[in-house]
Amino acid sequence: MLPAFNEVKPITFEEIERIWRTRLWPERVSKIEPVSWISPGGEIDMDLKIGAPTFLGVYSGQGQEIIGVVSGHSTGGGHYRSRGLWVSETFRGQGMARALIEKLAEVAKEEGHHTLWTMPRLSSWPFYQKVRFFETGRSEKYEFGPHVLAARNLSEPQGV
Repeated sequence: MLPAFNEVKPITFEEIERIWRTRLWPERVSKIEPVSWISPGGEIDMDLKIGAPTFLGVYSGQGQEIIGVVSGHSTGGGHYRSRGLWVSETFRGQGMARALIEKLAEVAKEEGHHTLWTMPRLSSWPFYQKVRFFETGRSEKYEFGPHVLAARNLSEPQGV
């Protein structure tokens, strides 16, 4: 059973961008945008059918500080991208990243998508395997690479 993390709730792009810029991608050169034009195949595709992004966060017990984030958006064809997962080092190993991914999977399913996909760094790949993603490819084209292209079938039963 996952920890409750009732604090998983929508946040703004400004809130998540601050975390991404200072915690997840502090050395990033390219501009941080609310959505990404990278396709599930790992290529930049300006013709993707990008949907409105969802930004999720978890606050500390006092609600003062964001301690975990993830975002997602449609990339068309039933595919929904998970992007920018980060959990504070202090709170890692407590199920928060899993809770964020599961909430994002719920959002994707509610919007009618059948696949949740992502592009984690190799160092994060073991976590994604634990939450039922499978490898679809690799890419070394982007900052902080190499990356694993990975997908998860949203029609699979929960609870693995």
